This record gives sequence, C-alpha cells and structure tokens, in this order.
Amino acid sequence: MKLFYKHPVWLACGVHLLCVYIGVTLAASLVQRPPAGFVNPGVYGLPVLADALFKWDAHWYTFVAEQGYSKQSIVFFPLFILLIKAVTSTGLTYALAGFLVSNVCALITYPLLYRLLRLDFPEQLAARGLLVYALFPTSFFLQSVYTEPLFLVCTFSCVYLCRRHNWIYAGLWGALAALTRNIGVVLSLFMLYESYRAYDSRIGQTLIRLACLFPMVAFLGFCLYNYRQFGDGFAFLHGQEAWGRQFGLPWSNLWHNMLYISRGVSVFEIGVVADQILVLVALLCLAAGGFCGIQPSYLLLGGAWLLIPLLSTSTVFPLYSLARFVLVVFPVYFVLAKLPKFWYYAWLLAGTAGLIFFTAAFSSWYWIG
Repeated sequence: MKLFYKHPVWLACGVHLLCVYIGVTLAASLVQRPPAGFVNPGVYGLPVLADALFKWDAHWYTFVAEQGYSKQSIVFFPLFILLIKAVTSTGLTYALAGFLVSNVCALITYPLLYRLLRLDFPEQLAARGLLVYALFPTSFFLQSVYTEPLFLVCTFSCVYLCRRHNWIYAGLWGALAALTRNIGVVLSLFMLYESYRAYDSRIGQTLIRLACLFPMVAFLGFCLYNYRQFGDGFAFLHGQEAWGRQFGLPWSNLWHNMLYISRGVSVFEIGVVADQILVLVALLCLAAGGFCGIQPSYLLLGGAWLLIPLLSTSTVFPLYSLARFVLVVFPVYFVLAKLPKFWYYAWLLAGTAGLIFFTAAFSSWYWIG
C-alpha cells in the first residue's frame, strides 16, 4: 500500500498547488496592469493569495450571488452561484465562500479523475494522465472563483457512474453539470450513447433512457427560469451579445485569431496566444484519440465541448476564453498520458512553465481567459 503522500492523487495535487504558489509569488516581477473589466465593489480585505487569484469573472460570480440576476449576468449558469450563496450562511463573505467552493471542488477532481483514468489505464498511465491535468497551463483557474472545478466534479462523477452503469446517479450528476455550464447538456447525448452501447435496443430499459435525459431536463429548467424572469427562454444565450460574442465558424475563428497574433499582441493579452496553442493541442489530441484506444464516447463528448465555444467568437478576441474552456475537455489528458516518454516529459515541462507564467500573469490582471 502506498504511503499517503506518495499516492498519485496527492502528488499531482501537491505539485499543482506548488506551481500556482510560485506563479502568484512571481507575479510581482511582471509589469502590473490596473484592474480591468467589472470589479465587484463589495470585495475587499482578502488574504494575499486569495486576492491574487480573484480576477475577472470571479467578480461577476460573487456579485450575482449577492445581488441576483440581471439581463447581462444571466449568462452565468446558476449552480455555482447558488452554492456560493449557500456557503455565505456560515458567515463567510461572498468572495471567501466562492474560494471555498472552488478549492474544495478542485481537490475532489483529483481522486475522481484518477478513478476515471483507472477504468481504462493501468496505474502508471493513470498517474501520468493525472499529472498532465495538474500541470495543464490554465489549471490555475481551479484555484480561482470560476465554474471549472464544480463542472469537472459533476462531469467526472457523471461519466464514471455512467461507465459503471449506475444510470440514475449518473443522470443526477449530469443534471448538476448542466446547471453549472451550458455544455453540460451534452452529457445527455453521452449517456444515451453509452446506454445503447451497453444494452443495444433491448426493451425494458426505459428508466435508464429517462435517466439519460436528466441533464436535458435541468437545462430546460434553466430555460424556463429565463422565460419567467425575462420573457425569453434563451436570455442566457442572447445575453452573450452584451459581452461582444457572436456566431462564427470554427476554422474562421482560428484563422482570425492567428492573424490577430501576427499583427502583434499586447503582453496584457497574452491569453490570445494561449487560446491558439491550447485549441490546436486539443484538436490534435481528439483527432489522435481514436488511434490511442480512447473511448469513442469520450472523444465525441470532448469534440462537442470544444466545438460549442468554437462556434462563438468575439469582436475583441476571435477565440475568446478558449484557453480556459479547453481545461474541461478531459479526453485531452487521456491522450497526452499515452505520449512516448520523451514527448510526455517535454509536454510536462512546457505545461509547468505555462502554468507558472499564466498564474503570474492572471494574478497581475493580464487577460488569460
């Protein structure tokens, strides 16, 4: 039996937290940018580490938790916000409640992902995949007040339980994922695919098929809330226009982002480069996944989760926030875990450098995603 501190889960988690700490510490060596975007006036007096990571959308999530939805803020799905509000009943401020929810969820993602990896991989490969996740260049978002940690907890739970044919609980976790991020609704299709693969078209599986629809039902429930509050069932979608988002073809968005970079990018917008690199890495991994023995349902799910934000562009950045969105496309970790030894360690080295640098940049109000 492994010693506690030698278990792959805690090694990965410890290495990740160390890199984030180093990044926050090095932030002072960068040119500091004044606070940009919306700043929640109710947030002040945070501990140094928390204050360094409390940037950009973190202000929005805590503001909505405190003040409620408006037509502009309805774009943020409700579960994370409701959890923040619930935790404030303990006496914590909204900002500290947000950090508590995010960081507890972030810790939980490690054993969940490890168990998911172990369904298909031997122990050594599972440990490799977990380390790729821990040292992913934008994984510092797990320690900020963003939805990624909660979404990954719900997703990993749903996918793992689905693979174990525990359909009801898988559907419930999928529903929670759909209430955390809009892409969570795709878990209904993932579950249906897995159920047909497990049971073919045999009759008598009605309850299972109904459980597969739980994420869709949760999504439609949020649409109903949108309609009752604003008279528009898709207010969360139409509200994206206020954030400068609009429809765009994926290949066009990739090309225009490359052109944007070629014209020169401000150091404060270094995330635009991260968007381009990490999207291309994700696309290559998903394309190669079929040759690496990765579950087809994982590749379809990951492809959908990458395609949906790729269909949305911005008047400011063509690949708006994609560097962060790639973080939840978990099949990428499965593929990178199977790289030949030299390339695997080369990726880990690049990922570690990226994680430290992007943490420092994010802490200095640079736009990363």
